[in-house]
Amino acid sequence: MKIKKLIIHRGILEPIQISFDKYTIITSDENAKGKTTLIRFLLHSFGYKIPSTKKVDMTEHITILEIENSQGLLRLERDGENLTITFGDGTLKHFNLNSDDNRLLVQSIVFESNNFDFLNNLLMVMYIDQDRGWTLLNRGKAIGNNRFDINDFVAAISGINVGEINNKLKNVDNEIKKYRALRNMVSIKDSFEYEKSHDEQQGVEERNRLLTIKTELKIKIDKISNQIKTLENIYKGNANMVEYIASYNLLIRHRSGERFVLMPDDIVDFDINQNILDYQIKNEYLNIERLNQELIEINSKLREYDQLFNVQESTSEIINSVITSNIDVISIDRIITSLGKEKKYLNKQKNETIVHRSDVINKITNNIINFSKEVGVYENLIAKEKNLLFTSNLKQYSGSILHKIVFVFRLALNIAASEKIGIDLPFIFDSPGAAELTINNIEQLILLAKNNLNSNQIIISTIHKDILKLFKKNTNNVHLGKLLLDI
Repeated sequence: MKIKKLIIHRGILEPIQISFDKYTIITSDENAKGKTTLIRFLLHSFGYKIPSTKKVDMTEHITILEIENSQGLLRLERDGENLTITFGDGTLKHFNLNSDDNRLLVQSIVFESNNFDFLNNLLMVMYIDQDRGWTLLNRGKAIGNNRFDINDFVAAISGINVGEINNKLKNVDNEIKKYRALRNMVSIKDSFEYEKSHDEQQGVEERNRLLTIKTELKIKIDKISNQIKTLENIYKGNANMVEYIASYNLLIRHRSGERFVLMPDDIVDFDINQNILDYQIKNEYLNIERLNQELIEINSKLREYDQLFNVQESTSEIINSVITSNIDVISIDRIITSLGKEKKYLNKQKNETIVHRSDVINKITNNIINFSKEVGVYENLIAKEKNLLFTSNLKQYSGSILHKIVFVFRLALNIAASEKIGIDLPFIFDSPGAAELTINNIEQLILLAKNNLNSNQIIISTIHKDILKLFKKNTNNVHLGKLLLDI
């Protein structure tokens, strides 16, 4: 995938047009000229939910992003929360980005992947943010609420489904929050009434309702699966038919008397029809993903009714204690401790499931080791860590050592992600000089990325113009002499 051009509209003023090459270096003579804003506009134009900078509200500007992937040239036009993709044959697809599902669908088209767990963790492996990115190793937020988790990422590129475990973890976290809130309660409204028998009856009714929903979901999933098979067969059949026709070199006579050999390009609207089928297939995959997530949630809720530990009963005892002003903190702590153990067990179960994919982990780890040796931080952390890729041991590191460690991790993850989807992901890093790195450190990291990303685009924003000497060919220097939107 190649980023070709970004256009930012400014009302009645001439739009700003930025072209991208193999290497795109965004520079300025001083800070606060809009380098970070430009990079955030780029991410915003992909459909991501990106926070605006203090001076510029990106949602007030229409952006047009031109990219190229195996589908040809794509044009993404974003206006607020509305995004339209124009394909090379003129086909248009419209998306409202208020829906997270639509955001994923846009990204599935751009990055050509139907693995939505993978897409959910993709932004961090492409982008190092100037604020928090240089301290983000393998868990946390890339920018805004765009999260990354190394366990989910490895599971996704390994083809492992940990959705059910993640859903259980989410439920446990919610339970812990509830009991912590109860623990802190010092009073309760007199109007509150708790009727145990009524709630038990409601529990039975709710369980029956969930069983009905579960059956309906399975029927829907089977139906959509059959639809996908039908659409994929049509798509393949169309392609095979065109090849079949072309192989016969059929001679066609036009009304005018002119004769010509029938070629695939002569079939009217073939590419448009294939693009429509491809979009329908992707959309159905998204529907199945959503229904599977709902099924996981339903199964998780049903298991709650069958557990030996009855959460509802324990809640009843606690609330009754609160009502009588006899808050039993010990019993609440016991429940929170029990839930904490369950959370620890689920995380262990998830990690053990993922660690078995040693081929993926070893490949990423080997790259991290090699890269860390090249930039001189192998002895600081890498050599000491037994569980290197999943480490959370960062508190003892700071400054340039920490930032180098973060960089080699992110570079290794970018390479792994590119190999997973079979396209070249961009590698974007913002303001490395703001991350306590000297100019020599910055040049060292840039050369590391250049030498290991043979086809990927590299986009850098920096105030250090000296790094331009590292780039001889296929380079575009976007220099901001004025504020970005004043150009």
